[in-house]
Amino acid sequence: MSIEKQAVLMIHGIGNQRPMETLWSFVETVWSDHKAIHNEFAGSHVWSKPDYVSNNFELRRLTTPQNSAGIKTDFFEFYWAHLMHGTGYGHLIGWLISLLWRKPSSVPPGLISAFYTLWIIVGIAVGGWVFMIGEGLANPDGPGLLERLPYWVAVILTIAGTLAVAVLGFLMKEVVGDAARYLRPAAQNIQRRQEIRTAGVDILKQLHDRGYDRIILVGHSLGSVIGYDILSHAFHTYNVPTKAAGEAHTAHDAMEKIAQDASDGNAADIDAVQQAQRGYFNEFTDPETINGRWRVTDFITLGSPLAHASVLLAHDDASLAQKVTLREYPSCLPSLEQKIRTTDALNRHFSYGPMPSKTNDKEVKIPHHAALFSMTRWTNLYFPCKAILFGDLIGGPISTTLGREIRNMPVGTKIRNGFLTHRFYWKATDWRPEANDTRQETVTALRDVLDLVDKKSFKSL
Repeated sequence: MSIEKQAVLMIHGIGNQRPMETLWSFVETVWSDHKAIHNEFAGSHVWSKPDYVSNNFELRRLTTPQNSAGIKTDFFEFYWAHLMHGTGYGHLIGWLISLLWRKPSSVPPGLISAFYTLWIIVGIAVGGWVFMIGEGLANPDGPGLLERLPYWVAVILTIAGTLAVAVLGFLMKEVVGDAARYLRPAAQNIQRRQEIRTAGVDILKQLHDRGYDRIILVGHSLGSVIGYDILSHAFHTYNVPTKAAGEAHTAHDAMEKIAQDASDGNAADIDAVQQAQRGYFNEFTDPETINGRWRVTDFITLGSPLAHASVLLAHDDASLAQKVTLREYPSCLPSLEQKIRTTDALNRHFSYGPMPSKTNDKEVKIPHHAALFSMTRWTNLYFPCKAILFGDLIGGPISTTLGREIRNMPVGTKIRNGFLTHRFYWKATDWRPEANDTRQETVTALRDVLDLVDKKSFKSL
């Protein structure tokens, strides 16, 4: 299928985000400054037009002219921060306790240093509190600790301590609090989670209804988890092509064979996997044959907490694996099911049918409700973390439990010498990797996987 117009849906991360703030900076990097994909006669223009998919007057649709491949792009932002209200310290404390009160063996490798560091901080805080109480009980009529210090030292410590507590409290409640509410399915959080997911699924539906040939979802930070949930809850409404015009299974069969080999533990070439995924997408959406409605070709995650899915989406890796097996969480590649009364390895499938009663009397195989990554490519960019503070602690390579065929791409930047880089995935620098460094410059990598000229369409397959 030839791509004439495409939509990019950007999902922002945690914090008190302002509407369109994330999207404008993102578009400037991946489109305005990316001169290599501009049409010679159209340039880098961006038009700010009414957003017809979000039902939010604070948002705009950023539209480009045709690029060098003749494709028009509309950029949208899924803004959800206003739906995350009423967060209190109780939500945050409950979430932190659920993360800390566990065996170290269940903590993902990328978080183990932070896990021990937090426990040390907790130990020091509790120890100091116990010391002060004990000293007060032992000498109730004597001067307190601050009273024994010089006056100016006591004043400085009091002011500094008050400011530190206020700033830390604000950051934890207003920034980390978003993650605490969304990632913990406690009763008081369910309504917030439901409203955000419902709004996201509705926007994705609106994009499908507007006739885009290709849709790309980009999620940063917590936005990547929200994007994963949106795709998970939307796909089952688009996996059955009820208006199929014919039958074609060549790309489907090739994709299923790759999934079967991967489930046997055979290492898959990521380039070949993503080529097969796009090939199946092309076949599934071909109006001359299957005529399927799913339009999401790519899911791109930036600094994603899904790197720690075993403790954020489940209790540990075993419980996460069980949810994947039960198809509650889609994996890349899709989980396979075994046909009843057979042990033949080739009878493991991510699709069922054909069921002509569901597909306009056509013999079309139907991918199951969690098989979205049979035709949607998943690419994950992350700054490798060192010593907790350098790189991106929040992101990382995504667990093999969610799929060994996710393309995990380590990236680098020279901003602040790599100190706390979580916000810099689309901020360009002239950083270059040294010898034997597998990282790419972050903006170069992002532009490549976003592929606004669709050079990786594999239309001939």
